[in-house]
Amino acid sequence: MYLMWIKELLIVACMIYTGGCTIVNDYDGHMKFECASRNQFISRVSSVHSNHREDRVFHMSCRNFPINVAGLTPSCYWTGYINDWDKQMIFQCSGNGYIGGFQSDHHNRHEDRRWKVKCCNMKGIYLAGCNHTPWTNDWDNKQNFNVEPNRVMTGINSIHSNQKEDRLYRYMTCEPIRIKKDRL
Repeated sequence: MYLMWIKELLIVACMIYTGGCTIVNDYDGHMKFECASRNQFISRVSSVHSNHREDRVFHMSCRNFPINVAGLTPSCYWTGYINDWDKQMIFQCSGNGYIGGFQSDHHNRHEDRRWKVKCCNMKGIYLAGCNHTPWTNDWDNKQNFNVEPNRVMTGINSIHSNQKEDRLYRYMTCEPIRIKKDRL
């Protein structure tokens, strides 16, 4: 009952403050979220940590590419796991890839998640000015990250604390630039 109340409260907060997002997992459960279109990227990641469950409920949403990508056809693939239980996670999509989905599994003995990423590449797009965000959450506290309007998410970095049984997250973002046809 209590968990349902938290989920309902989070949905309402998400709708009021962001215009909508999707809760993508239950505590201790499997999570899979991907954008509806390959021309979209993960633009928002929010989460709430439960000390009782030692896990996070995640909320994600997507947005269209911030530049004109008409006529370009993205290709996408899912990675294998990009981290081990309780270990640091450092990942960036290869080439000029951007993140179009996340998948993770929780393990109660480790009280941690392992992650997979859906990477998409679009021939004709170059990613410039890439940098990591600061940490987007504190231990045992909420996370609320939005990709800046002119950027796309291309990577994720995370560290785990066995003492806190939680993860800190930060993201790699880049500015997409369309390559002129004569340069392809």
